[in-house]
Amino acid sequence: MTVSNIVEDLRRTIESGESSPSAKDLDIFLDEVRDAVISLFDRRDSSDKGENSILRFSALGKKNRQLWYRAHLEDASDHSLPYDTQLKFTYGHILESLLLLLVKTAGYDVSHIQQEYEMDGVKGHIDCKINGIIVDCKSASDYGFQKFKKGDLLDDPFGYMHQLAAYVQADGTQSEGGFLVINKTTGEVCYMNVHDLELPNARNRIAEVKEIITSKEPPERCYAPATAKKDGKQYLKTGCVYCDFKETCWEETNGGQGLIKETGPYGKTRWYTDAVGHSF
Repeated sequence: MTVSNIVEDLRRTIESGESSPSAKDLDIFLDEVRDAVISLFDRRDSSDKGENSILRFSALGKKNRQLWYRAHLEDASDHSLPYDTQLKFTYGHILESLLLLLVKTAGYDVSHIQQEYEMDGVKGHIDCKINGIIVDCKSASDYGFQKFKKGDLLDDPFGYMHQLAAYVQADGTQSEGGFLVINKTTGEVCYMNVHDLELPNARNRIAEVKEIITSKEPPERCYAPATAKKDGKQYLKTGCVYCDFKETCWEETNGGQGLIKETGPYGKTRWYTDAVGHSF
């Protein structure tokens, strides 16, 4: 069995009904579901403070200004995110656990789950190896899923490629890695293979980030605002919306009032940078 065939093998496993999860694998999955739900209500962070709590493999792909704020301001709580966003993250974790359960049931070897790696003093934990290949499991919106399905992460606001690069290059035995992704809307699954030559240089990025977070002044903003076609108002792009420090970063907007939040039809929320004087 090769990982390149994993989507077809998952489809066959589910549609045929000939296999079912082992009791052990099912217990692991249920434990992970319980932990995801518990973490929704208890987000206390007991990790060490300082550079090591800021700089991890999962942070390497984050934007420079965001990392600077994390280093220089008290870290914002996950509870600063709206309840629906927190719920979305929770069921995303559950879907990723379900994905691994299906992979095991399809007969693939899943190993090295959450194994720790280190490079130049920075650490991270892989999701797993599938048949010996480092694989990062993701749940994604339909828009994000299509980028993985097409094999195109040139637009990578969450820094997934830098994270995978650190895993693969820290391992030292890998010539490739991959993303196994489930569409949160449709349930479709895809696998995106990434050769090491396509990955950014993790060691160079670590050195760059260490320099950034020790600087006295923040780097330039990560994104310029987007402009609404309907009325010309400017609002934050997705990469800014999910940043804990957006309100500090944009505090001088709207004549010094800071960002103005609007929730429109169907629950769509925008953070405006120039809403003063506009009607909604």
